[in-house]
Amino acid sequence: MTLDSIAASVPVLEAAGWDHGIVFCVGCPYISHARATMLRKAMDTQPDVVVFLDHDISWTPGELLRLIQTPGEVVAG
Repeated sequence: MTLDSIAASVPVLEAAGWDHGIVFCVGCPYISHARATMLRKAMDTQPDVVVFLDHDISWTPGELLRLIQTPGEVVAG
């Protein structure tokens, strides 16, 4: 369901003018290490926005766009 949500969100993000990329971390049992590793990879691309997505969630395409366009330094959903 997460991959389906990501796939459905891509056209919405592109229509709104957002570039996007994705990083996965598979096989790491420590969430803090996995997130730090993925964040390092993301920061190397100098992003405007970083979103962490757990593997067991889903959303409608507009919800991801709404999340990344919400004002603030840190936004959580």
